[in-house]
Order: sequence, then structure tokens, then C-alpha cells
Amino acid sequence: TAGRILVVDDDEMIRKFFNRFLSSFGFELDFAENGFEAGLKTVQFNPHLIILDLIMPEMDGFAVCRQIKQQSGTAGIKIIAISGYNTPENIDRALTAGADIFMPKPIDADRMVTTINDLMAPAMSSV
Repeated sequence: TAGRILVVDDDEMIRKFFNRFLSSFGFELDFAENGFEAGLKTVQFNPHLIILDLIMPEMDGFAVCRQIKQQSGTAGIKIIAISGYNTPENIDRALTAGADIFMPKPIDADRMVTTINDLMAPAMSSV
């Protein structure tokens, strides 16, 4: 396998986009539509990388990111924060919360694949 990716986004169209797009590269995928579900899936699915929408109802991506990075069992998971609200404040908040990189929506598919491969290379070489 090319690695496990958890996609967290409350927008079904975005989840479908990532499903079609990333499965073509051989990634094993799972999906969560809110922050609470993201926490459960992170433990169950044990992803190498999480694509995390920042702006979601209930628990937002910033809180999810902090939670994942604060726990020793999940702190090593790479996180790509995504948002249509591409403001300096959101980028700064995401990186401060522990995201490895921020990418604006709409997603640049080529850049996303390159970023995923760059972030996951160290994890995958140790498998």
C-alpha cells in the first residue's frame, strides 16, 4: 500500500473528490465528516497522514489538530490542513495547532499529491 490517509471534511463533495482522486494512487482511505469522528477514526484506522478541513461544525479542525499532535500515540501523524478561508490568521492558527502544511481550497490536485508523497516518504520508508 502507498499509505493510509484519513480525509476529514464535512463537505461530501470534497470527500468524494479525494476518494476518486487519491484511490487512483493506491492510497488506503478512510473518511470522517466531523471532528469527533476524526478522533475515533484516527485511533481505529491509524493513518499515516490526515487531510483536515479547518472549518467544520461542532469540533473544528484546529481543535482536532491540537488533539492529535498532543497525544504521543498520534503525534507523528502528518497533517495537511485545508480550508477555503485562506487567510493569514487561519494559516497561522493551523500551523500553531500542529499542522505540517496548509493548502487552500479549491485543492490543486498535483500539488496535493506531491505534498502527500513528500510528507509520507519518511513514514513509508520505515515500513
